[in-house]
Amino acid sequence: MNKTIRAIYEHGVLRPLEDIELEENAEVVVTIESMPHAISESEKVSDPLAGIIFASGIGDLAQNFDDYRFGRK
Repeated sequence: MNKTIRAIYEHGVLRPLEDIELEENAEVVVTIESMPHAISESEKVSDPLAGIIFASGIGDLAQNFDDYRFGRK
């Protein structure tokens, strides 16, 4: 079974953020991919658009704006 899940690293332990259907003591291979840092409350207030890159994956919304607006991509 291959499955990708999100987890949090706390006190030296990876804690899954969802249930994992594994037998007790099952051996698995873990691949680590860091997530971008979470946006703090002060960043949200100072830049209301700060989270858009995280949600959309578009680094610069101004670049090729008309293409996205008129559905050319």
